[in-house]
Amino acid sequence: MKAQFSHILLLSLLLVAVSSCSTQKNTWMARNYHALTTHYNIKFNGRESYEAGLKQMELGHKEDYSSLLPVFPYNEQSASRATGNMNRCIEKCEKAIKTHSIRVKPEKQPERNASEKEKLFYSQEEFNPVMGRVFLLMAKAQFYKADYLSAGSTCSYIIRHFSTDKPLCDEAKIWLARSYYEQEWYYDAENIFYALNDQGFDPALNALYATSYADFLLRQERIAQALPYLEIALKNTRKKQEKQRYLFLLAQMHQETGSPAKAYELFKAVPRKNPPYEMALNARIRQTEVYPQGNSRSALKKLKRLSRNPNNQNYLDAIYYAMGNLYFSENDTLKAIDSYNLAIAQSTSNGPYKAQALMTLGDYYYRNELFLEAAPCYQQAKGLIGKEHKETELVEERARVLDLLQPHLETIHLQDSLQWVADLPDEERDKLIEERITQAKKAARQEARLRGQEDALSANRELTQANVREEETAPTVLPGMQNTDDSWYFYNPATLETGRREFQRNWGRRRLEDNWRISNKGDFFSQNAFAGIADETTLPGAATDSLPGDALRGEGLLSDTEVGSTEDERTGPEFEASDDPTQEGYYLKDLPFTREQLQASMELIAEASFMSGMIFREQMGNNDLALRTFQDFEKRFPEDTTYLPEIYYISYLMQMQSGHEQEADSLRSSLLSRFPQTQQAGLLENPHFLDKLKEMYRMQDSLYASTYQHYLNDASDSVKLNCAYVETNYPKSELRPHFWFLSALEAVKAGDAEEFLRLIRLIASEYPNTPLGPVSQQMIGYWEEGRRPVSFKGFFLDSGMTIEDSLAMARLDSLATKFSYRPEEPHILALGYSPDSINENRLLFDVALYNFTNFLIRDYELSLEKIGTQDVLMVRSFENQEDIYRYISTLSFQGEDPQEKYPGLKILIFSESNLELLKEEFPEEVYRHFVETHYP
Repeated sequence: MKAQFSHILLLSLLLVAVSSCSTQKNTWMARNYHALTTHYNIKFNGRESYEAGLKQMELGHKEDYSSLLPVFPYNEQSASRATGNMNRCIEKCEKAIKTHSIRVKPEKQPERNASEKEKLFYSQEEFNPVMGRVFLLMAKAQFYKADYLSAGSTCSYIIRHFSTDKPLCDEAKIWLARSYYEQEWYYDAENIFYALNDQGFDPALNALYATSYADFLLRQERIAQALPYLEIALKNTRKKQEKQRYLFLLAQMHQETGSPAKAYELFKAVPRKNPPYEMALNARIRQTEVYPQGNSRSALKKLKRLSRNPNNQNYLDAIYYAMGNLYFSENDTLKAIDSYNLAIAQSTSNGPYKAQALMTLGDYYYRNELFLEAAPCYQQAKGLIGKEHKETELVEERARVLDLLQPHLETIHLQDSLQWVADLPDEERDKLIEERITQAKKAARQEARLRGQEDALSANRELTQANVREEETAPTVLPGMQNTDDSWYFYNPATLETGRREFQRNWGRRRLEDNWRISNKGDFFSQNAFAGIADETTLPGAATDSLPGDALRGEGLLSDTEVGSTEDERTGPEFEASDDPTQEGYYLKDLPFTREQLQASMELIAEASFMSGMIFREQMGNNDLALRTFQDFEKRFPEDTTYLPEIYYISYLMQMQSGHEQEADSLRSSLLSRFPQTQQAGLLENPHFLDKLKEMYRMQDSLYASTYQHYLNDASDSVKLNCAYVETNYPKSELRPHFWFLSALEAVKAGDAEEFLRLIRLIASEYPNTPLGPVSQQMIGYWEEGRRPVSFKGFFLDSGMTIEDSLAMARLDSLATKFSYRPEEPHILALGYSPDSINENRLLFDVALYNFTNFLIRDYELSLEKIGTQDVLMVRSFENQEDIYRYISTLSFQGEDPQEKYPGLKILIFSESNLELLKEEFPEEVYRHFVETHYP
């Protein structure tokens, strides 16, 4: 009986204790019970998921040691790996908030003479002492999930509702600043950092503040300002990995800010911290970029020793790149170029050091005007660097210009080489061709052998497949070759390495290029075609060097006048043309033996030379190089009449632009005396030509705008007068084809189809690369098909409305009849705005903050979209009309009316079925009439 009574008493006490621990009762026992349960149960599990997510992000992050390391080894790309764990962490935090948050006040209120501590305790909004840290953990999980709006909203909630906990609020402010600058809200983020610095913060946050502010400054390339903060972070961190990272980054920053000696010492210190092998190796490699001149012998020995180590096969591009840097620092250009080429050839992953070697080599060639060599460097580099690389804009621009220039320089090089070979004595030419035939036969035998190997392997595979065809087995995946995520299998390094070895076993090492199976594709006149054949001094300039001056000079070649003065009959050996590189006719078919062939070759050179000079001026902005090119052209083709007038004219403008009036006057005199009847002479004959040219640049845009308006207003006489004025006074205007096009349209209005065709053909022939070129070609095609333009003036109805306007109105009336009023349907709220006057990111943040503050458990879906041409912020997940009304009735942004904070903001309501009708076109007035009629 006594034992039974004890059990009943114990059970009663337990029930009393449990009932006293309700979140609706604010007692000492309740607060401590919920704090204990939250901390050691839900928050602990959430923290475990959070830490696991961070670990996944670190493992998924691939360092690029060739550029500035990020302060934190996390980014949006690696965030996708941790989404699952971060979501679990957020779920745990939400569960803790829902089940363990104590927001009711204690029953006992503080007395008047109570201490400040008691009053502060009673004034707080949350009485579970662990709950603030739960909110902060949720904010950090949202941040690393790359949901920066939610993270910022959570941090703002902490700052407002946990204001009595200063260390917690200070940490939340730092995370809020990080959420801001991740969205590129740099002004707001910097204000938070300034305020924290002025007001002071918990010393325990020194490392977090310093790293966050350094990261913020580096995002804006304010490297010098970030240096002291990263140094503070280095002193305050105790983690080994962070010390290694900050030290490497500090070395990079000193290198960027022009302190090579300091950078050298810091890079030297990195390997002493026992970092991962890849970081240590890259520190030694980056050290070569800031190596003191004259002190590289020992470093080169170390690098050569590293290159022979089989463990470094995947790092050979980085090692040879470092060797190239050292050779360049010693002014040994030839060895530097060889090292960079080895870095490119030995790269196994098309990684950053291959790109860096290509850019360094390309820059050297570009600065030395070796454009044919620079072009492939920039073309390859463009595909290897990302948009975030600091050199992306320069590389893409140079690649674009060199793509335009390369065909012209190759034409000069090829035609000079063909002429040189054609002028060789028969014995030397036959010997050269025989050597090429021997090489071609050897290549053909090798190709046949490789093809035989491929056929044998293919037959063996087919036999193996036939033996196992009836067996239904799962494919065997070699260890390390399976992908652990959903990424493309080519992202798996093990898969790539296995494929590379298999390829090299079958085919050997091959360059990445078209027709890679053929080791010699018969390009007899490539840049290296004469290597080892004859001493370079016996070759013409274009055959040995792609410098424009040498390529155009062409010593030993026939000039334009010499072509005309040669004997009437130039003959070559008799041969039968062939496409087989093992036959003599393959090499002889393109050689210019006859006078006509030589003349055609010289014309190709003249055109390519002129176009090269124009590219140097207009695309590269290199007037000096353009002038040299044009001067070489005049020496080589002194009797030319096709390009010399334009060359004199362009050269005159460049000399005047450079302030060389004497040289400009000489060019003007040459043009007027030699080509007096040309358009260029007519322009320079005018003593006020330069004033007219300046007037053209000042007036042409406004003149075209007014002419176009005259055209729309059917003021034909004004259109014709303006077009004639431009033709007479501004014949070099870039808008000239546009004026021609307006004249052509006016001819159609007047019924003059032949004049229309004449002007369209002029545009197509003289301005094929302008936006009007393809349009003109298309119109010419229509003409040739027998179609003719029809005169028009526009058609109007009796009401004064055009037919087009009437049809549009009818279409809108038809659309209005399809709208339906269904209050029970799910509804969508759309906040319409103009991007020119309202910051969409700020609006998005305010709505997210309102949702989080007022609907903690409910999750509304936000998205920036367009309805027709109207930009809108869509808020979804409303169950019906009543639900969306309830939301709108309390909508405010930090206590401010949305339309007062954002003037011009439109609040629009849609049912799902009506929104579907408005995707393509949004007639706002028509829909507003429907809303005013049906939505009270």
